[in-house]
Amino acid sequence: MRTSGRRARDERGIATATTAIVMGVVILTLAGIVQAALYFHGVQRAEAAADRAVASAAAEGSTAAAGEAAGREFLASAPIDDAAVVVRRNGEQTTATVTGVAPRLIPIAWHIVARAHAPTEVFRPETERR
Repeated sequence: MRTSGRRARDERGIATATTAIVMGVVILTLAGIVQAALYFHGVQRAEAAADRAVASAAAEGSTAAAGEAAGREFLASAPIDDAAVVVRRNGEQTTATVTGVAPRLIPIAWHIVARAHAPTEVFRPETERR
C-alpha cells in the first residue's frame, strides 16, 4: 500500500502540466489557422484590386494613373497593410501589380503580391483591320 501512496504523491500536478502544454499547442494551432485565413483573404482582395486596376487602365483612352486610382479605391476597405498599386501600360499590354502585408495575428510578415494582365484597348478604323 505504501507504493500506491508514494505514486500518488509523485504524480501530483501532472494533470495541470499536461493541460497547460496541450492548451498551449491548441491555442498556437488556432492562431495559425486564423492567420492563414487572414492571409488568404488578403490575397483575394489584392487579386480583385489588381483586376479592377488593369480593367480601368486597359480601357481605350485611359491611363496608368486611372488604373492605380481604381486599385487604391478598392483597397481602401481591404485588410491589407502597406498596400501599393503599380500599373504599367503600353500599346500592347497593361499590367497591374498590388503588393502589401496581410494583417498580423502572429508577429510574422506575410507578404502579398497579386498581378493582373490585359491587352490594351486600341481603336483601329475599319480600313486597318484587314
